[in-house]
Amino acid sequence: MRVSALFFIVELGSDSFKEKEKEEVEEEKEEEEEEEEEEEEEEEEEEEEEEEEEEDSGSEYTRVLQYRDAKGVILLDILPQGQCINYARYCSTLDRLKEAIRRKRPGLLRRGVVLQHDNATPHSANLTQQWLQRYGWEILPHPAHSPDLAPSDFRLFRPLKRHL
Repeated sequence: MRVSALFFIVELGSDSFKEKEKEEVEEEKEEEEEEEEEEEEEEEEEEEEEEEEEEDSGSEYTRVLQYRDAKGVILLDILPQGQCINYARYCSTLDRLKEAIRRKRPGLLRRGVVLQHDNATPHSANLTQQWLQRYGWEILPHPAHSPDLAPSDFRLFRPLKRHL
């Protein structure tokens, strides 16, 4: 089995670390925008405006769900403080992820997406499983509390050490 893409969720802790990670992600987005065609740039600008509207809500952010592959960030989902992820929110995010993949990684949806996530309730809910089956996405499980490093840890440890 060949893994075409690997996506994962990152939960950030302190506000200053969140800001630093947010800046790094914004830099990656800017680099991607320079490489995209005009049509893709227009779609990206619309997406950035939506993100800015979310940021202007005045809420403190507690979680950033980051979906990426080997080429970089595909989608960020920023949750306002106190907001939980349930199966409906997760499926909505998967819809947005599917559109982001279509725009940023043309052809990946045809080749097949392999999504890595643990067995948290929103991930294992029946409606989530139906969504994944409907679009033919495979799951590469990562056990919760596994002693093995999650792929997200490789990118987080260095910035976290700098922060501490």
